[in-house]
Amino acid sequence: MNDDFEFALNLINKSNLYKTSLINPGQVEKLSHYAALIMKWNNKINLTGLKNIESVVNTLILDSLHCLELLPDSGSLVDIGSGAGIPGLVLKIVRPNIRVSLVEPRFKKTVFLKNVVSELHLESVRIINSDFNAALNGHLIPESSLDYITIRALRLDNDLLQDIVFSLNNNGLLFLHNAAEPTTKDTLIDSGFKLVDEEKSDNRDKPLLQVYSLEK
Repeated sequence: MNDDFEFALNLINKSNLYKTSLINPGQVEKLSHYAALIMKWNNKINLTGLKNIESVVNTLILDSLHCLELLPDSGSLVDIGSGAGIPGLVLKIVRPNIRVSLVEPRFKKTVFLKNVVSELHLESVRIINSDFNAALNGHLIPESSLDYITIRALRLDNDLLQDIVFSLNNNGLLFLHNAAEPTTKDTLIDSGFKLVDEEKSDNRDKPLLQVYSLEK
């Protein structure tokens, strides 16, 4: 393994997630391997604006795990606009029994996602080269079929919100990581969502994580 892997391994091992046994040594190794792959591929395609392994681990890997205690190790999850697989692949590594679909419209990034899935020997991961609305219209994601949806740093407009309501099952959970617009709470509540958890950030104006439950 390379220096990026070793640095990531050391950083994750020092995290509270590992110290409190929320993740195990095997998962730490896979997360570290994943972080190293992001760094390697970022030189080929623009996966992230983060340029060093410490930022990748802290901002992409560890921040994705703040929802861990609310996410059972079962059910179906779709990561919308998955990009480098954040947070969908991170959550798959630590919740291996979840069925995960990564919806990503940019082909180059889906090539990266397939490489990660292959190298880390992840099962029950589907990669959909499409935007979310087209995936729904193409019946790749059936109505009311999802237990969890994750979104990171994307604008949650009315069209996307309607698609999410259509695809989540009753009491399904929506995880908003670093939401692009922090003022969507009232709109979500009007659409049938209930805020069940919110994690603030010390150095950001918007929440680090918001978790909503859908009541149909």
